This record gives sequence, structure tokens and C-alpha cells, in this order.
Amino acid sequence: MDAAVQAAAGAFPAWRDTPVTRRVQVMFKVRELLDRHLHDLAVLLATEMGKDLRGSEGRRAEGHRGGGAGLCDAGHDAGDALMNVSRDSIQ
Repeated sequence: MDAAVQAAAGAFPAWRDTPVTRRVQVMFKVRELLDRHLHDLAVLLATEMGKDLRGSEGRRAEGHRGGGAGLCDAGHDAGDALMNVSRDSIQ
């Protein structure tokens, strides 16, 4: 866990400086990959957490609902409501 936290802290400055529109593209790619591998992820979750497969897929679907709207809003609001999220968004 400590290694993951350290890696995230080390990556944050570059992510912070990445333009908002590029970060939105990255997050859509993450969503695409999650959708593509839904069944495999559900199997892993079911195995690790002792859930049934249907329950694991259902939890992933709950987390997915509404996720795209937030990504769309981030791209739309770049430079307005998202001030200070990256240096390029400040005019």
C-alpha cells in the first residue's frame, strides 16, 4: 500500500499539469477498458471478496452509472468551474 501511495504522489505533479481535456480523454479510455474487461474484473472481485458473480457485476454497474456525465462535464467546464486544476486552464 505504501508503494502505491508513493507512486501516486510522485505521478501527481505531471497529472496536475496535464490539460483538463487530455485528462478527460484518459479517463474515457479507463472507462472503455473497464467496460471491455467487465466479466474478468467481476470474476476477480467475486473470487477475492467471496461474492457471487452476479453480485460482483452488479456492483460494477452501479459504480459505472453516471460516470460518463462527470467526464463530459469536466471537458465542458475546462477553464471555467475547474480553475486551478491545471496551469493551462487559467486564462
